[in-house]
Amino acid sequence: MSISSWWQTVHDLHLGGRLVWTRLRVLAKAGWVATDDRGDLDDHWSITIRVVGYLAGYVDVTSSARFPREQKSEDDT
Repeated sequence: MSISSWWQTVHDLHLGGRLVWTRLRVLAKAGWVATDDRGDLDDHWSITIRVVGYLAGYVDVTSSARFPREQKSEDDT
């Protein structure tokens, strides 16, 4: 997994195009990628190879979709 901003991930993986950018933003907002809050700076997200495949159009999420992991709050421990 690598950590970078969503736009840097798209650039580094050569995944140009409006659809890829839109997909990555949707995944990030839906909680399908881990986010690292950096205050006023851009957030950073960790993405998996599966997410990269989805962004590039190689993974059909309708046939093998999985729910994102629930994140535990400090009160749950």
